[in-house]
Amino acid sequence: ATLDGPESVFITQDKLFIADSRNKRVLIYNSIPTSNGAAADIVLGQTDFVSKVSGTSATTFKNPTDVWSDGTRVFVSDAGNHRILIWNAFPTVNGQAADVVIGQPDFTSGSHGLAADKFRRQWNFTVSEISNQLLVTDLDNHRVLVFNTIPTVNGASADAVLGQEDFTSRVTGCSEKAINWPCGVAIL
Repeated sequence: ATLDGPESVFITQDKLFIADSRNKRVLIYNSIPTSNGAAADIVLGQTDFVSKVSGTSATTFKNPTDVWSDGTRVFVSDAGNHRILIWNAFPTVNGQAADVVIGQPDFTSGSHGLAADKFRRQWNFTVSEISNQLLVTDLDNHRVLVFNTIPTVNGASADAVLGQEDFTSRVTGCSEKAINWPCGVAIL
């Protein structure tokens, strides 16, 4: 029931998700709490509610900064490991392993990079349930990556980039084509 550095909150279908960054976890409430100090039902990134282990695996985070769900799938931005983890089915147990990772070729890699399939401290993302697109703010690469479909394989490449001329440029700026440290993105 306690938090340390919550970065993001998301609500869908009466479920509440909190990216509890410094505790290296995501808390899931199966219903919106109606009283103070309510305990979460599920924790991702840890095996229980009292552990605080940092790692690079299908079950651990280094720095979760954003979370999204449609009530079935769950996405978590793990900025410290330069990746986004995807659960294709709603997690039912603490520490449940993710199904897909993007930004890395596998669940044990955590290096940053500059390519269509890499991130450098991505922070925020959004998913369009209508178009099935994923947009990722790649903070330190000064760009937004566009995945035209939700990735289903590890290490998937983005289809388009905003804020840069190509996937291998990393230039800051302030113009109609350049951005500097994008922290948020939304699809309406």
